Amino acid sequence: MFVLGVNYWPRRSSLDMYREMNLDEVGQDLEEVKNLGFNAVRMFVLLRDFVDENGDLDERRIEFLKKVDEKAAQLGLALYPTLLTIHMSGRNWGCPFIKRSLYSLESLDVMQVVLAKLVNELKNLRSVKGWVLCNELSLVEEPPSAESYRALVRSLALVVKALDESRPLGLGDLIPFVPGTDPESLNTLPIDFVDLHVYNYDNDEVRQSLFPSALASLFLAEGKTVIVEELGCSSALFDEESRARFVNVVLHSLLSNGVSGAFVWCFADYPPEKEHLFEDHPHELRFGVLREDGSPKPVASIIRSFSQLLDLLEKEGVDRKYVLRPREVAVVLPKRALKSAGFRDPKECLELSAALESYVLFKGVSAPATLIYEPHVLGSNYKLYALPSLRIASVYTWRYLKSRTMEGAVVYASIARLREEAHGAPSHVWEELFGVRPRLRACSIGKAMEGPLIVEFVEGFGSVKRGDRIRVRSGRRFDIELFLWEAEPVNARVIATLPNGSPAILLNNVGRGSAILSLIPFEALLATNDVVDRSSGDLFPLYELYRSLATLAGISIRFESGDPRVELEYFEGRKGWILFVINHSYADLENVVVRSSDKIRNVDKLGGDASLVGFKDSEIELRMPSRSVAVLKVS
Repeated sequence: MFVLGVNYWPRRSSLDMYREMNLDEVGQDLEEVKNLGFNAVRMFVLLRDFVDENGDLDERRIEFLKKVDEKAAQLGLALYPTLLTIHMSGRNWGCPFIKRSLYSLESLDVMQVVLAKLVNELKNLRSVKGWVLCNELSLVEEPPSAESYRALVRSLALVVKALDESRPLGLGDLIPFVPGTDPESLNTLPIDFVDLHVYNYDNDEVRQSLFPSALASLFLAEGKTVIVEELGCSSALFDEESRARFVNVVLHSLLSNGVSGAFVWCFADYPPEKEHLFEDHPHELRFGVLREDGSPKPVASIIRSFSQLLDLLEKEGVDRKYVLRPREVAVVLPKRALKSAGFRDPKECLELSAALESYVLFKGVSAPATLIYEPHVLGSNYKLYALPSLRIASVYTWRYLKSRTMEGAVVYASIARLREEAHGAPSHVWEELFGVRPRLRACSIGKAMEGPLIVEFVEGFGSVKRGDRIRVRSGRRFDIELFLWEAEPVNARVIATLPNGSPAILLNNVGRGSAILSLIPFEALLATNDVVDRSSGDLFPLYELYRSLATLAGISIRFESGDPRVELEYFEGRKGWILFVINHSYADLENVVVRSSDKIRNVDKLGGDASLVGFKDSEIELRMPSRSVAVLKVS
């Protein structure tokens, strides 16, 4: 049901594994991997040790790897070999046969030959359940272009698929942060699963631990199988207990959002006698689930508990008798947001972060949200489309969204304006879709957003009451200045205003659907803040706005968390539901889960470290300590 894996180097020999070739050591490690609760291991074919300068394989190391396979098969562990490993743990380890650029025809030719030899040698191993093409090949040498990168990895992947069509293949690179690995480009690559490496650092705890499932959802929306292939942080820098709590919420969040697996980085701390291998990267020494002496870190108990939960959910029939509720809310990620490798451009950081904030807001009201890549809006069939803090969308996107509103969908957009983009407009369908026309004076940039912005609702909208006020302010997380765009209603109704009485949020009926336009980029403003107080009364009406958008779109939310910091996802069956209730904050919470209709007959706790206090009528009461989880069976 879920691949629970670990990235592996031996605890004692580390990256000298294939030089020492100590089978007893590796065998003992794999037994410990099994005891920890993992069911899969990602191993690495370090090319400096496996291949000589002529591209010939070292048969002794191949035979050693075959013996490792025998041990893994005895233990029932699945192996996922990473075939072209040059980069590892922050540095390149050399490759004897690469004489020129990776992207030269000469390098491509020899890499194809080496890859063919490796796959032919390893494809008959019993425990190999899938292949990973490389480990972060884009960090060995920066791709000269998206086209060059795609051509290289496509050519290499086709070699693997030609020799072993039966096993799934993943890329093993920094998807989607490498040019040429956006969702549209991945459709042109012969890979079978999207394998994400997720290292995201953010002071906002809810935004931080929802990021992995948000990123995964971008590819799940494409119908892809998604595995988070690297996940973790270093105890040379971060508190061990909080790392355990982080892994706890992320694993449960990934599982409850349809992700197919996760591999923790990594099995054990690298030993101190090998420090010369990482002299410029001391943090790389301390990513282990086990310490250098073999003692378990707090995260080990999280892995064991999660593994036991997987066994129980398998027996309950999750993914067979119980199916994850469909995604009905699409948060649109603009195409241009993925054009900058590593998101080094703050404007692209803002665009992705605004989409993430919208995802977090929808999660805060327990709505079934996903990110969707803008080029794939065309042909989609969601009930609600959100374009948060938009700077620009294509003509074709707007035309398709107009047709969807005519059919009954709801479109929500908020507008972000930057000084250097004063020439451009986010849309051209202001009047026909949103029922407004521009009111910004000719060739002006707009009013700078300074201090707190107060938006007051002048009429009720769903669960938002007249007189409710949203208060937001810009922060310093990005070095970006936001400006206000101005519009006036033609057919639209003004439902919220700024203190000077000018429109802030407008509602327009279009065909059988509706379009809601916010002139305030709420999501971008939140994204600029290092930490967002999500329990603040200032944000309560914003969450209610998001809840009302879902209600207007006719989205059924059968269960809802009583706290916006607590994610709630559920699988539906013929006789009930399996609920995942996940506290993404470090606060200790008393949370109430509310059933939208009918009474609750019974609740059983299947797993997690939160406490089920009790239930009555349509409410379930939970005691949820810092970053805890409850998995419930409800009828």
